[in-house]
Amino acid sequence: MGNQRGYCWPSIKTLAEQTGYCQKTVQRALKELERKKLIRRRRKVRSDGSQGVYEIAITLPLGVQCTGHGRPSEVDRMSALKENYQNKSKAVTCEVRSLEDDLLKLFDRVIDEKSHPELLSLYEVTSWLFDRLDEPWPQLKSLILNRAIDLRDELHQSGKRLHSWSQLVDRLGARKSGRVSEPGSPVPGRNGKWRFGENAARLGINSSDPRLAMLLSEFHFEQKGSGIRLATESPSAAGQLVQDYSGILRKSALEHGTEIAVFHRDKIIFSTGGR
Repeated sequence: MGNQRGYCWPSIKTLAEQTGYCQKTVQRALKELERKKLIRRRRKVRSDGSQGVYEIAITLPLGVQCTGHGRPSEVDRMSALKENYQNKSKAVTCEVRSLEDDLLKLFDRVIDEKSHPELLSLYEVTSWLFDRLDEPWPQLKSLILNRAIDLRDELHQSGKRLHSWSQLVDRLGARKSGRVSEPGSPVPGRNGKWRFGENAARLGINSSDPRLAMLLSEFHFEQKGSGIRLATESPSAAGQLVQDYSGILRKSALEHGTEIAVFHRDKIIFSTGGR
């Protein structure tokens, strides 16, 4: 049922009829596929406000596929299944899915899922990635997150929304003309913000976790005497940093004899000093 972007919206009833399973079994299977991050689902809301069928996006490119809702030929079906199996067999597949999730979180405030629900599949970005898996993964990931942060910031400042992942892929195409920065390399951003990896280096945090570096890029870094202040306008970024990485912040503060405080706007929500 998926189109070339791996996106579709079948009803539970239709899936049950075509697979021969009962609807409850289909529902359990979809939940399991979603738990394993093989698909993403979003409930479609009708114009009258009622909830319709789920919109389903498969998390990796499906190779040769039919377009729309027509049935593919057996040749197309088998070639698509073979290519999809090969993609899912690659060791880096879990890393790709994790990167897709990071991008969806990063663009949370500027993504236009309601008008363009096919964005859930990240088809253009993942297709671009699978053509380059012979290149070092850390550099590829760093490149994508750096370009993504730039694009997200520009969209946010202009009040625009992301309507296609090709907006990001177009920027990735410029890779040949520039050197790819290593994760954690210092590259200053706009409006006092720092690009991917820089805040981690300034805090003295030696971590290869790209999600931590991505979270820290949401913060303004200020040195206050012997203390460090991390401030953000994003409540989700502040909450995730404190919830998932408070231990790393405490360790860094202890090692460097400083105090690290996390602020949401002007309100302190965490301090390694115990406040």
